[in-house]
Amino acid sequence: MSGLELQRRLLEIHCDIPIIFMTAHDDETARLQALKRGAIDYLFKPFGENVLMNAIYAALIIRLGKSFV
Repeated sequence: MSGLELQRRLLEIHCDIPIIFMTAHDDETARLQALKRGAIDYLFKPFGENVLMNAIYAALIIRLGKSFV
């Protein structure tokens, strides 16, 4: 199962966990599809730890924000 397929299935069951994609495949179509479906970020390897930490931080902010609504 691909990451995009997993994201689609999670959306089907209304599981709204934040998703960060990490890939070595530079596929702009997949990136746009993932982001359109609500992915927090779509990181291309290699990436620095600051890039990953920023994506995780964004995911936590979104998750914490939803828990207070």
